[in-house]
Amino acid sequence: MKIAVYGASGYTGKLVAAEVDRRGFDLVMLGRNETRLRAAANDLRIPKPELRPASLSDPEGLRTALTGCDVVVNCAGPFTALGESVVHAAIAAGCHYVDTAGEQAYVKKVFDLCSEDATEARVSVVPSMGYDILPGDFIAHLTCHDIEPIEHLTIAYAATGFDMTRGTMHSALHSFQGRDLRLEQGEWRQTGLRSHRDSVQFPGQRKASPMIKFPSGEIVTVPRHVDVANMDIAIDACALVPSRSFASLSTRMGPIMALTLRSPLRRLFDVLIDRLPEGPNESKRRKSTFTVMAIARRNDGSEIRGIVSGRDIYGSTAVMCVEGARRLATGSSPAGVLAPAQAFDPTDFLCFLKPYGVDWSVGEKPVWT
Repeated sequence: MKIAVYGASGYTGKLVAAEVDRRGFDLVMLGRNETRLRAAANDLRIPKPELRPASLSDPEGLRTALTGCDVVVNCAGPFTALGESVVHAAIAAGCHYVDTAGEQAYVKKVFDLCSEDATEARVSVVPSMGYDILPGDFIAHLTCHDIEPIEHLTIAYAATGFDMTRGTMHSALHSFQGRDLRLEQGEWRQTGLRSHRDSVQFPGQRKASPMIKFPSGEIVTVPRHVDVANMDIAIDACALVPSRSFASLSTRMGPIMALTLRSPLRRLFDVLIDRLPEGPNESKRRKSTFTVMAIARRNDGSEIRGIVSGRDIYGSTAVMCVEGARRLATGSSPAGVLAPAQAFDPTDFLCFLKPYGVDWSVGEKPVWT
């Protein structure tokens, strides 16, 4: 089984490449710069790496680089700006595709533009296989599938110790511009600039957390396999700012930040981000935790929640992507652009993740304030 990793010299790309190599699959390291790819291979102690440099601006070269690979894991973001080229090249090469994207607009674009081509080429395309969509997509399906139709579904995120990589920060500049979507009476609509959401008390928390809207991709993927009328996504503000005091303030600063990110000032943020470390060191990375809660309300007002939690956010993303790639390579998933819960059995996949620190449950009542 030959698994290609595009963006293999980046922070997340190296984690994914290391996981491919650890599991004994044939690894192909792809990226725009051969020197950086070779340095990444040396860092990972891969003695005879197969390197295939390919530019995103060269569709034919990118297709050629993917030819002969069973599946590609794309780790090169921001995906809104860079991701589409790899999807088209993978389809042209007959190569299955997954990525680490968390950008809602990009996920919707892949579904809108690539579904027909992927189906005709008999290629499976599953965008957003990282921690910030796959667990939420799975737990939404497991929470809702026995009690549909759902009147309202909220996906609520919490995280601790989450030191973002430069790539994640650059992606956030695209995502937090107030152009994200909510589901309203079965139709996708822009949320606008309002950022505040009700507080949520997550399991193990002594106090409810202030929440802000979160432009994650489940808003695009979940309605493809769950009968839901209204849906939104929120994140514990404490996951994004340094203290609870700042978190409460940040719930009201969202509109100002969104307008700022739509202005030329965003370029200044890009410059400042590039001066930061590439990402957290291994010790800090492993200490990070995540919790994703699906809160489903039926027409009669009754509620049920499902919870999935784990540790090592970027490390877990690498495991999820490589396992998803392995499953696609077996040819057991349908062709086309798919939500994670359409491509894989959610229960079986989450059970696979349990040895890596991922746990889940369904059935407890949520606590709102």
